[in-house]
Amino acid sequence: MTQPLVGPPGAPRTAAGAAPIAEAAAGPLAATGAAASKPVAAEPAAFPPTGAAEPHAGAPDAAVGPSVSAEQRRLVLVSGPPGSGKSTLAGPLAAELGFALLAKDRIKETLHDWLGQASDLVWSRRLGAAAMELLWALAADAPAVVLEANFWPGDTRVTSHLRELCASPVEVYCQCPEAECVRRYAARASSRHEVHVISALSPEAFEQCSGPVGLGPIVDVDTTRPVDIVQVAREVLRLLPATAAP
Repeated sequence: MTQPLVGPPGAPRTAAGAAPIAEAAAGPLAATGAAASKPVAAEPAAFPPTGAAEPHAGAPDAAVGPSVSAEQRRLVLVSGPPGSGKSTLAGPLAAELGFALLAKDRIKETLHDWLGQASDLVWSRRLGAAAMELLWALAADAPAVVLEANFWPGDTRVTSHLRELCASPVEVYCQCPEAECVRRYAARASSRHEVHVISALSPEAFEQCSGPVGLGPIVDVDTTRPVDIVQVAREVLRLLPATAAP
């Protein structure tokens, strides 16, 4: 059962999950009935040889634009402060929904591995910006997608991209006290990918993401305990616009 909460004007807000989520640093995700997800090895990129034949006349034109309109796209936003459990939640949720998952840190880490440059703060931030641009571009080709990143409420770049992608995205907001986010962030620092060079969560970084973006319905999830992924997925599907149904 969900309980209505006060949210931004025009953005219905509910609390979902009898058992809220546990951060990865504290142990494996306890998700009742969640679809299991296994890592899949990425295949090497295939580049066409020089002089490769042009597509035949009947081939789809890559420049025809998005595959679906903003009114048709089913978009779920997983938001919250750093260390609040977004990555831990987003994967099982996308699997349960049957949606594609685009995670900013996965894109950033892959770019770093392929480009092979030594990591410092300037490089990390440049790759972070590039990863966000790729996230938006890839989302435009996905009819049903979960996006996970540190989204800044009130950032016009974020709101502009989201409005272009979806008329009414459903936002799953990960709620976690600042002290717990700080603890988790420090605990995982030594095991994170080398491109993430900041080892401590500052009050400013927490504050930047400490509220939902609020462009559509919001599902609040307390991330201090395990979550029922199936229940959260059901609530998300209930809130998705009827016009976006397949």
